[in-house]
Amino acid sequence: PMQLICAASAAINGGYLLQPYVVNKIVDSEGNIVKTTEKTVKRQVVSEATSEKLRVILKAVVEKGVKNAYVAGYGVGGKTGTSEKVAEMQATGEKGLYISSFMGFAPIDDPEVAVLVMVDEPRGDTHFGSTVAAPVASEILSDILPYLGYEPQYTEEELESFAIKVPELLNKTVTDAKSELDALGL
Repeated sequence: PMQLICAASAAINGGYLLQPYVVNKIVDSEGNIVKTTEKTVKRQVVSEATSEKLRVILKAVVEKGVKNAYVAGYGVGGKTGTSEKVAEMQATGEKGLYISSFMGFAPIDDPEVAVLVMVDEPRGDTHFGSTVAAPVASEILSDILPYLGYEPQYTEEELESFAIKVPELLNKTVTDAKSELDALGL
């Protein structure tokens, strides 16, 4: 996972492979900074132009395909992954063993956050990264971005979708209430 997130980050951060760190800084019990890690560039692995093209492509992946990873008001890019655990299936005879993943990043123009969600042997109706891992990454990014001080920049379409008035559903059957909400796209 660390190699994957480093490689993907290099592809979208302008093309620079950075030294990975698990922590940004170490503080003592009184809150004094004992040690801070510094950004260390190992080498450039792709050109800045190629990196910019990849960001555009990976944004389209989320906006036009993997909508489960979408975060309203923020430019998010990413890529899904679904891999079979062939060796384990051969060894155990068990069928349908997968690792589902989603690698996402934001903000799109100047990525600061990269998230890798991996689900080992998901159970349920589906095992695809787009349906299993992408929604988790979306939740993580929707918490992280405001925490880091990024303000959402909503499109007109997003603003219109927020303007739906929830109808009064008191004294309606569950079926009727659900039908009304479904008709409104809620």
